[in-house]
Amino acid sequence: MALTAGLALGLGWLPSPSRADGLTAGSNTSNTQTVLLDYTLTTTQAIAPQPGTPSTTGGSNATPQVLALDTPISIVPPPSTSSTGPLQIVKPTGGYYYKYPNELLVGVGNTTLNGSPVQALGLTFYGKGLAAGESLSFSLPFSSAIVNGNPPQIPQFSVVDPTTLQPISSIQIKYIGKDSSSGSSSTSSGTGSGSGNGNGSGGTGTVAFAPEPLSILLWSGLAGLGVWRTRRNGRLGRRASH
Repeated sequence: MALTAGLALGLGWLPSPSRADGLTAGSNTSNTQTVLLDYTLTTTQAIAPQPGTPSTTGGSNATPQVLALDTPISIVPPPSTSSTGPLQIVKPTGGYYYKYPNELLVGVGNTTLNGSPVQALGLTFYGKGLAAGESLSFSLPFSSAIVNGNPPQIPQFSVVDPTTLQPISSIQIKYIGKDSSSGSSSTSSGTGSGSGNGNGSGGTGTVAFAPEPLSILLWSGLAGLGVWRTRRNGRLGRRASH
């Protein structure tokens, strides 16, 4: 199925000196060397499914249910002509979203907050949702120049409230290892065990973001790269890694 353009504004990739490791406005999985890394999302509070399906809603949810900021910025999106999304579910292999990957709406976008570049991964669950205590493992393509750079870096995710951008504590996304389909590329064994900083829903705490104006900017940036429905049979990472 084709890309689902769910949001309206188009900021896209923003040039920044801190993103000098080969990522540019035109970087995508067809022209950028990538490494597939695996992560597991766990939740201690149920994530209720959204009504309808991505196809019936047009993927037009303004705010994903789960928002995670990755550090360093390194997710490489698919090209605009791709029919597959950036995320591939790897387990549980008998789980609902492994069987029905199009029921998970995935978005990746970039913008700046307070003059600093940020990248966001947004997830919206249709169909079944996730019960408290459930987990979902997935792979994403990251820039090989960053993962295998000098020094090597394993991207980490900070989960924040999608509306306030405050850190939450019931949802965690942790690095679990390199995907077996990443070919000969390798990652450093000494970094990125996934501290799971900032997580969940309804939690309290403080971050360096002022809530509302920055939240609007963030969603404008997320809109810039559109929204993709995940597809298990797309095998994006196997085609993109080299």
